[in-house]
Amino acid sequence: VEIIVVSDGHDDYLDDKLGIYDNYPQRDRVTYLSTGRNWHQLSGMSWGGEPRTMGAFAARGDYLCYVDDDDTITPDHISGLVEALDGTEHWFALCQYLYPDGRIVGDGTVAPSKVGTCMALFRPECLCASVLRPGSYLGDYEWLARMAQAGLTWGYVPKPTYLVAHALEELGTAV
Repeated sequence: VEIIVVSDGHDDYLDDKLGIYDNYPQRDRVTYLSTGRNWHQLSGMSWGGEPRTMGAFAARGDYLCYVDDDDTITPDHISGLVEALDGTEHWFALCQYLYPDGRIVGDGTVAPSKVGTCMALFRPECLCASVLRPGSYLGDYEWLARMAQAGLTWGYVPKPTYLVAHALEELGTAV
């Protein structure tokens, strides 16, 4: 697993958090990038399109997966999504989101309010069919919808492995 941390502006806490990778056994697989400016502050609305695109183009792996800094993934998040792709003709795989209030989002369809970028693991070639567009709240859906409209098929992991906004704290040791 290669880890690419992309900052879209200076985050005071990020400098301290990056130290967690100092003891990572494969430290050479951790890359820190910065967009050079905070696009959210400039445009008033970013939703991560710029840093996600930057990270995707810097990645070297066979699959790409986004995780936001304030969210958590379960230990089987990546392996489950990889399993849904390996040995198939699918281009991306989707999981479910779990919110702190217990709400689960995602039923395997690409529809507004049912998918998000962080629910997907995808082959880098997907970026030839669709890239994230900055400044749109529905950017996640639009990005995945453009891939689906281009004929790219997907797999589905019918369980929440992406925990939104600290849902892990709400679950305690249930995960």
